[in-house]
Amino acid sequence: MGGKSGPVLAVLVGLLLAACGSAAPGPRPIPADALPGVAGEAIRLDAAAVAIGANDTTELETLLADAGFVAGAERSFGQVDGGRKRALARVLVFDQANGASRYVAWLLDHVDELIGDSESLTLPRLPGAKFLVVNEPDACCPRETPVYLAAWGSGTTVVTLEVGGVGVEPADVKILASQLDAAI
Repeated sequence: MGGKSGPVLAVLVGLLLAACGSAAPGPRPIPADALPGVAGEAIRLDAAAVAIGANDTTELETLLADAGFVAGAERSFGQVDGGRKRALARVLVFDQANGASRYVAWLLDHVDELIGDSESLTLPRLPGAKFLVVNEPDACCPRETPVYLAAWGSGTTVVTLEVGGVGVEPADVKILASQLDAAI
């Protein structure tokens, strides 16, 4: 064997190890088959993306930074069988469990910003279930459908599931939450 292949091999191994070690921490992408329906693109979330939808995005971005937000994953799912339905699944990772708890507390305090006036429902039977709320449509908008938001997790991870659509009931959301939890 030639004497030049040793240094080249060492450089390649070093680059490979550096690339493996530099992968950004965070959750795996949410699988495309995690929930029924047509899966959207897997999206990696930073704090700015998580804050979209909040009335005060700067406040939420600051909370996420202070809480040690690391990264998140998101995927949407859509169905048209039996009426239009959609689901938005997110998995967020924090560097400390108290950071995850702070984010869940923020969610619960600001749920009206995210889905509108809501009422609490019985928790899904999931480890670390935090809340399940629903925004029911009012009579002024006949095409509006209920929107549900559930959150659960343990340790440094928070999972959220927003589900809306024609004919969606609390039992459906609990089943979807269990399916998502099993898939991630």
